[in-house]
Amino acid sequence: MQLVKRVIEPGIVILELRGDLRMGADCQRLTKEAEELIRAGERRVVLDLAPLDLIDSAGVGAIVACFSFLKKAGGTLRVAGARGMVATVLRLTQIHRAIEFFPAVADAARDFPPGTASPATGG
Repeated sequence: MQLVKRVIEPGIVILELRGDLRMGADCQRLTKEAEELIRAGERRVVLDLAPLDLIDSAGVGAIVACFSFLKKAGGTLRVAGARGMVATVLRLTQIHRAIEFFPAVADAARDFPPGTASPATGG
């Protein structure tokens, strides 16, 4: 999996996932990145799954872990652009009941609630 991090506006970080999100190093990399963002004081994160081709159950678990880390830190995780097999797997697991899903990154970044925790208390 390739992970591309970018800031689209102050306080909103996009993590673009490319390729496959599978058990092992891919999942560890994603959760480690989420933890590092929290330590850096970031609280609003969008996972851009549009370029993601495949996800397994461990990948779903990694997304849920990122959501949990951010929520515990007073932040928010949103998912954008899931399509094809990735969208099907995410729909079957019903994580959309806990995590907000959007058709595109621009939609996910719009009206993002402000992060409530400070870096000193959040991580």
